[in-house]
Amino acid sequence: MLFANNLNFDNRISTPVVDEYLSNSAYYSLLGLLLVVAFIHGLLGVRRSLYDFGIKKELKTL
Repeated sequence: MLFANNLNFDNRISTPVVDEYLSNSAYYSLLGLLLVVAFIHGLLGVRRSLYDFGIKKELKTL
């Protein structure tokens, strides 16, 4: 995003420009969606690791 416009570095990090980027609700929506997808991906990895180590077999014997 920093290189998408022709502003120099001092103008890109100025308060009004940063506030404009952060006020974009689509940015926060996509960021939240990415967080949810990453969380689900992590949980599925933990679940798969538990199955690989035989936790499922031990639960069936209880």
